[in-house]
Amino acid sequence: MDIRKHINTVTGGALKKFRVLEGACYDHGIYYLIFGNMKHKTSRVVKVKANMTVLKVSKTLKVGHANDCCVRGSIIYITHSGKKNVIHRVSASTLEKLPDITVKGCKGGFNAITCFGNGFLLKKMGSRKCYVVDGAFRYKSAITLSNTYKVGQGMTWYNGRLYRGSSVGQSKKNRVAVYNGKGKLLKVYHYKHKGELEGVFVIGHSLLISIYRKYKKHGKKKFKAYIKKIAKV
Repeated sequence: MDIRKHINTVTGGALKKFRVLEGACYDHGIYYLIFGNMKHKTSRVVKVKANMTVLKVSKTLKVGHANDCCVRGSIIYITHSGKKNVIHRVSASTLEKLPDITVKGCKGGFNAITCFGNGFLLKKMGSRKCYVVDGAFRYKSAITLSNTYKVGQGMTWYNGRLYRGSSVGQSKKNRVAVYNGKGKLLKVYHYKHKGELEGVFVIGHSLLISIYRKYKKHGKKKFKAYIKKIAKV
């Protein structure tokens, strides 16, 4: 299913000007999908059930590049993905913007985030380092990944393993690398279909990804978005 088309059909075009699927995460049966307007640098968050029932679409938000997100409690935490040392926050129930948080003790920007113990794990953009921070986003320690792939996308921590996505534009270079808690590379899953991998989810024993597809048809640009299961874990 083309998720973007489905959401537009159900909502009467809420994503008409929001073409690119960026950050995405999953929590208790619900996907939170962030679609961006690259020209105006704005986004909308869509809340959908696992069966793709659309629950809510946010107003237009300023949440940076919104490369990745995760949910803890009643809050969606979104990486800025620029040089700012900022994590954006959005209410998971109302999808209203909340005050930002400044990360303390380590320099941004960050292009991935996941819940990690009682705190969070932040991937430093352009580096193999992941910063462990507490629930108030204060630096605790760092994990250096043994090997990475460009360009970094979303990640998730599940059952003692870090699953980190990477992609290179609209290509078949879509990978999910799996690491242990010390950053050692254990396995790589390769999704050999054209598109740009964005989000990574582990649901039950299934590894899934969100991916967006951009192409031209009859001279017009087309934008689609999918969630695909790629492996058992």
